[in-house]
Amino acid sequence: MTPIVLAEKDTIAKAMSIMRTKDIGRIPIIDAKGRLSGILSFRDIVEKYLLKPVSRKGGSVARGKNV
Repeated sequence: MTPIVLAEKDTIAKAMSIMRTKDIGRIPIIDAKGRLSGILSFRDIVEKYLLKPVSRKGGSVARGKNV
């Protein structure tokens, strides 16, 4: 089985497509030399592109406000 990874240059759209088709919530990101450079999670995408920033100490994700 080939591991599922993304290159640093890959798009968010590609990441979301893989997450959806493979039913996974995280994907390792590798650099040009094949070394791990990070992990992208579905939550990362949601927080960065779909929601207003929310404090991780507390807050309502549904409303995007601190409570």
